[in-house]
Amino acid sequence: MALGKDLAEIREELGVDTDEIQGLTKLSFEIIAEIESDAIFNSEIYNEAYIRNFVRSYA
Repeated sequence: MALGKDLAEIREELGVDTDEIQGLTKLSFEIIAEIESDAIFNSEIYNEAYIRNFVRSYA
């Protein structure tokens, strides 16, 4: 999956930093980093519903 990397690329093209994403979504910086690196999709910590909601909030 490259969804997280695509979201990070779009964020950078729009000139938005992770601080702004965190402020708007209330997602932790750790979750944002996991989304952008696609690591969250292989996470054993979060179930699919949480992952889907995290990504939906970010997007």
